[in-house]
Amino acid sequence: MTFFSILFALIAEQYRPVTSSHWIARLSARWLNWVANEFSGKSEDGASPVGARMACLVAFVLPTFLVFIVYVTCMVTYPILGFLWNIVIAYLFFGFRQFSHSFTLVHEAIEAHDLPAARAALAEWYGPELDTSNLSETEVISLALERAIIG
Repeated sequence: MTFFSILFALIAEQYRPVTSSHWIARLSARWLNWVANEFSGKSEDGASPVGARMACLVAFVLPTFLVFIVYVTCMVTYPILGFLWNIVIAYLFFGFRQFSHSFTLVHEAIEAHDLPAARAALAEWYGPELDTSNLSETEVISLALERAIIG
């Protein structure tokens, strides 16, 4: 059942990809910001080790537990609901195509030795906060990799 859940989530992702402006991405960002603010220790040094551990527990274990409780409830009630829940969760949190198109544009331009096109694709991906007009090929590659890996 997990295989088919992932398969259907990937098909849905191809049809309508989850973007960075999707409501689940915004909700997740707000949740993580709240947790970071609450458990940072309110000091300039950041969180204490205990606060950091608590933040990780609250930020990741609590939502995971809630998703699991909904899954178990669905499976006990009607197994097809559990299957549908798996698809929804996988679809919402895969986000495979969120950055792949932009990265592919930069990658293809670099492979074709078209630095102006790579700069343009990187500028579109980053938005107005980055001036790409004077970037070297190495800098374009570095920034593209940084954005694709770190986000």
